[in-house]
Amino acid sequence: MDELFRKRRRLSKREINLTIKWVRNHYWNFIGNIVPESTTIEELKGKMRFLFEQLKTLQMENNQLTLYYSIEKNPNDNYFHSHFLIDCAKDMIELTDINDKLTIICEPNTISESRIYLEEYDIKSYKAGAIYSSKEQNFFYEVLG
Repeated sequence: MDELFRKRRRLSKREINLTIKWVRNHYWNFIGNIVPESTTIEELKGKMRFLFEQLKTLQMENNQLTLYYSIEKNPNDNYFHSHFLIDCAKDMIELTDINDKLTIICEPNTISESRIYLEEYDIKSYKAGAIYSSKEQNFFYEVLG
């Protein structure tokens, strides 16, 4: 039932106060996060907007891509990381395409540190992922698309 009633409709500018609720109930294709070294909120905003522009180049038609991201403070230092959710037309973007774009804006994973996390979003397993990504105490969040 959950899958049947999830809407792919985008929010209008007048509905900004409904963003968190919409994010939690929206159907997403991919979930992930990046933890770049020594990154500020403004730098992360730029990185996520750049990622969105890069992913748009993979679209066959316009307006088939939505990227939600939130910025959160790192627990062990004074820098920030970003959680994100991606919705796109079915089979428009592959996991490897997104990962390639993420390596442009974030350092790669090493044996001792995970800098990039990316997986296909599974509603049954990851619905909590949308809830976690849209925590209201995040420093900043934005829907692109």
